[in-house]
Formats: sequence, structure tokens, C-alpha cells
Amino acid sequence: MTNKRTLYAKKLQTYYMAEQEDRERGNQLSRKLWLKQLHVTEHFTRDFVADVHTNRRGVAGKLVLFIKRIFRKGTFYIFKQFSERIYDFQSRSMELSGDIIQALLNLEEQQRSFEKDLKALIERQTTLISKFEERQNQLEIEQSRLSEKLWGGGIMELKTRLDEYSDQMRMQQAALLLRNTEYHLMFTGRNNGMPSYSQCGEDGVLNYLLFTIFRTNPKEIRYLDIGCNNYKDDNNTYFFYLCGASGVVIDANPRCIEAVKNNRSRDIALNIGVGPEDSENATFYIMENYGLSTFSEESVKDMIEKNKENQVAREIEIPIVGINTILNRYFTDRAPEILSIDAEGMDAAILQAMDFETYRPKLVIVETIDYAPWVVVGQKREDILKIMANHGYKEFAFTGVNSIFIDPVMLQ
Repeated sequence: MTNKRTLYAKKLQTYYMAEQEDRERGNQLSRKLWLKQLHVTEHFTRDFVADVHTNRRGVAGKLVLFIKRIFRKGTFYIFKQFSERIYDFQSRSMELSGDIIQALLNLEEQQRSFEKDLKALIERQTTLISKFEERQNQLEIEQSRLSEKLWGGGIMELKTRLDEYSDQMRMQQAALLLRNTEYHLMFTGRNNGMPSYSQCGEDGVLNYLLFTIFRTNPKEIRYLDIGCNNYKDDNNTYFFYLCGASGVVIDANPRCIEAVKNNRSRDIALNIGVGPEDSENATFYIMENYGLSTFSEESVKDMIEKNKENQVAREIEIPIVGINTILNRYFTDRAPEILSIDAEGMDAAILQAMDFETYRPKLVIVETIDYAPWVVVGQKREDILKIMANHGYKEFAFTGVNSIFIDPVMLQ
């Protein structure tokens, strides 16, 4: 019996070892697991094998030997199936482990290849970026040289024409926007609950003339506002902007024009000075009270002499554009319905130089009193009244500060 057991153990060991060497060569951990399984199976079976030299005698000894043999055979049969199943499971596990290890090795190899390719790609990109920056610098140098050559020729004239074209396009876009926007027509002669934004109610008088007397469509109204100061307060054209009108708004104070651009998108806002004709930059005196700012040094001295609280906040250089240049550039099709002038000392010179034969506004608002820190009653600037009369305009109203002139042709 012992020889059979030994023979079986040797066969089982040989089988395990051969299979293990074929599938996992050099895997010490797997080798230990296989040997442990073999030893467990071998020792467990051996513990239940009957000893040949048993001390049992007679019937009792044979009975014990018989029972041990039956138990040994049964356990051997059971553990044989168990061992085969474990072997099959572990064989498949080892095969799967081998596939996983191989896959990991392949993945590692792919990762190294990817890192190598990525490094090469980064180097190529770095080289391309360096070449691009070098080429960009060369183009900037060439552009600078070309600009120097071009500025010596007619590029300024071309830039001026482009600016004019851009402004005309903006006016066309504004007109298109107005055609697609509905506004309430106010024909009552009153502001219908809307407040007056002018200094002394001038926009209420214009509202009466344009909407009640002449029944003008707000979307067809265009204005030229010279010296607008605030985009809204003390402004003669903001009421009509709310009604749907649009036009050109001018002020030499950069902050005032910035406010117009931010709040009156349909208007063309120009940060320039307006004079009788085009000229180079002039000094613009920005007073602490923006409404008194002017190009006239004499007006500044006069205002300070009359009221010591009037002080110059700062001085800036601003280009001067002639009144007729502005009309030729922005009102090529027709004159504005409203011309508002508040140039603090230059009003008369602007009106004197204006081409009323070509551009004849329907309504003109102009300040006809000299500055005073008190209310002026019964005093008007005769030079402005004479200029307007020479061009055939009639004074329709006087608000104490501004005179409103009307073209008699409208009354016909």
C-alpha cells in the first residue's frame, strides 16, 4: 500500500511540475503555490492510509482496516476531483495572469514610444514657434519701413477718405435701424409726460414746431449738435434721440464724447472743435463747470473776472474742423433739421462762415447772451441776430439764454 501511495505522489508531483514549467518558467511564487497544494493533498491522504503493521488483530483489526481503506478510497476520490478542479482553475488563472503581464509589457512599450513621439513633436513645435516669431519680427520691421514710406505720400488723404466712408456707413446703418424701429409720434405739441432735457425748455419749443406744426416723422429728423456738453442734461437733442432721431454730436471735451458714445449708439460722436475753417490743434480750456469750456482765452478771462469760482480744470490740444467741412462730410444728402450751437465765444464766427446757401437747417438754436453769473434780461447779442437775419432766418422764440431761429420757407 505504501508503494502505491508513493508511486501516486511521485506521478502527481511530476505532473504538477511539468505543467508548471511549461506555463510559468521562472515564476517562484507560482512554484511555491503549486508545491504547497501538492504537499497538502499528499499529507492529507497519507494521514488516512492504514498502516501495514497494524496492531489490530482478529475481526476487530480487519474491520478497522476495512473502514480505513473505505475512508481512504473515498477521500482519495473526493480530493482527486477537488485537486483537478483547483489545478484547472489555477492553470487558467496563470494563463490569464500571463496575458495580463504581456499586455502590461506591451502597454509600457507603447507608452515609451508615445513619450518619444511626444518629445519629438514638442521639439518640432518649439522650432516652428521660434521660426514664426522670427518671421513675425521681420514682418513688423518690413511693415514699419513700408509705413514710413507710405506716410510720406498720400496715405493721410486715404485715411481721411476711409474715415469719411466709415462715418457714412454708420449713418446708413442708423437710418436702416430707424426704418425697422417703431416710435410713438407726438403731435400734441407737448412732451406727453417726457421731461425736457434742454437748459431752458428749448426742446419743448422744437417739439411743438416739428411735431405739431410740421408733423415731422421723428425717424426722419437729423441734427447737428455742436458743443453738446452732457449727452443728456442741458442737451437740446437728447429728447429727439429718444423719439427716434439721430445725427452728429460734437464736443471738444473727451469725457463728454465718451458719455455720448456709451449712451447714444445711433449718433456719430466726434471729439473735435468746430471753427470757421479747418486748422491745426488749438488749446481747449476745460472748466470745472464743463458747460463753460471753450477755445477762447478771452472768454475764459471774462468768465473768471465775472465769477472767481470759475476755474480752468485742465488744458488739452484738440484739432479744429471747419463747419462746412463737417456739413460736406456728414450731411451730403440734405441739411440737418436742427442745428444747435453752444461754442462759448465762437458761435458768431461759426455762423458767419457757414454756407447757408447749400445747407439750410430748418431750426437753429444758438446762445445769444454773454456769460453772466446772474439772470440776463433784455440783452441779446446783436451780431448773432444780424447774421441770422442776413441769411433770412426769423427768431421764433427766446428762452432767456438761447434764441430759436426758423427758416421762413417752412412756414410757407
